[in-house]
Amino acid sequence: QCAKLENGSSIAFELRKDSNFENCLSIGTDNLDGLSVIYESVGAEQSDLELFAITSASNYQLLNIFSSNNDNRISFVSQATTAYSQLGLRILPTNFELRDKIVRVSFFIEEKEAVVLIKMQNVPGTSSGETTPPPNPDEDLCRKNCGTAPLSLMQSCEYTDQGTVDSSFDTVAHAQYFSDMKTLIESTYGEGSLRASLTTGAMMAMNFYTNMPYDLKNSSVYTADATFGNYFYGIAAQRMGYSKEEAVKAGAAVQTAQISII
Repeated sequence: QCAKLENGSSIAFELRKDSNFENCLSIGTDNLDGLSVIYESVGAEQSDLELFAITSASNYQLLNIFSSNNDNRISFVSQATTAYSQLGLRILPTNFELRDKIVRVSFFIEEKEAVVLIKMQNVPGTSSGETTPPPNPDEDLCRKNCGTAPLSLMQSCEYTDQGTVDSSFDTVAHAQYFSDMKTLIESTYGEGSLRASLTTGAMMAMNFYTNMPYDLKNSSVYTADATFGNYFYGIAAQRMGYSKEEAVKAGAAVQTAQISII
């Protein structure tokens, strides 16, 4: 049974090792001209993504398998939507196979182009007999140059209160993540393209919406106040290419949506 992705939806679910990570996502392809997918991991979680055509309730035709690159990410664009009435995606973890996973999926359609964003991380505490990979040397370099972190676009040069966050949050390393995502999006869809712009916006929402990884004031991993949350949002927005005005408008829209569901 596949979970059908609906336009404008965002869902979260677990992949459980005791069920062999069983999962399936389906996409109706009526009036679609293309499908693009970006997979990213919070840590070093690698996966294969199966793309298949759903030909009946119990049958499918495998079209392709895409594997994580050295940055633990996957991106591809498929035109298979014009040939089949329904497509499916399956996530196959290829490391940390003794750990359950949390998966968040966002989906939207714009001008007959469908975009799927997949974010995955290990569930803390489910490891057994596995060790975490050593830190990336680039992250050590970031820590040594922490003074180069830009001021938030949400604050003026005269107002430098960055709020508080616990020392385990490496601001520069996390900021670099957003720079890397901007590069990945532009290399996948083309700099300045409509799809790149839409995916960038969806990526920001996916990370900063209520209880998402960078909703820092509600984080179960880091202890941060609202001021620091706004400060880091400004840094991330800058790294993703937003002007101050665009960042403020986007932040206000997310805040309004959060208030409406509380």
